[in-house]
Amino acid sequence: MRIDIPAHKIEVTFSEYVGMRLKQRRNDLGMSGGKLAQKSGLSQPLVSTTERGLSTLTHVSLFKMCKALDCPMDWPTEGWKDD
Repeated sequence: MRIDIPAHKIEVTFSEYVGMRLKQRRNDLGMSGGKLAQKSGLSQPLVSTTERGLSTLTHVSLFKMCKALDCPMDWPTEGWKDD
C-alpha cells in the first residue's frame, strides 16, 4: 500500500501517519467515513479527526476501527506482511 504524503509536509506525526493509513484502507474498501463510524460503533467526528491526525485513538477505538476495516490492530503502524 502506498501512502501519499502531501508535498508540503516534510514530516508527519505518528497520529497523522496512523490516520492516513486508516483513511487509505477505508478508501480501498470503498467505505465512507459515516459507514466506518457506523460499523465500528464510533462517532463520525472521531473517525474524521483520527483520519486527519487531529486525535489519538485509545486502544479500544483502534481495535474497533481495525475490526471494521478488516485489518489487524498493528496494521496501521506495521502494514501487511507483504507491504
